Amino acid sequence: MLSGNYPSNYNRSTTEDKALFFKKSEELVRLMETMEVAKAGKAGRDMAEIAERRYTWRIVAQQYFALLGA
Repeated sequence: MLSGNYPSNYNRSTTEDKALFFKKSEELVRLMETMEVAKAGKAGRDMAEIAERRYTWRIVAQQYFALLGA
């Protein structure tokens, strides 16, 4: 997924290092111009799978309440 991710440790962790990272708009343009359709599709599917597995409201709420000891 072209999520505007700066390649920080946090972003790499939350996307399981499967996102396409760039620091500058020029890098994004280069990615868009040179990336194969199959690679873009795989990145999108990977991001969707991670989001469905890790970041649903149910999962986030459960983790939040567990953190608070509720």
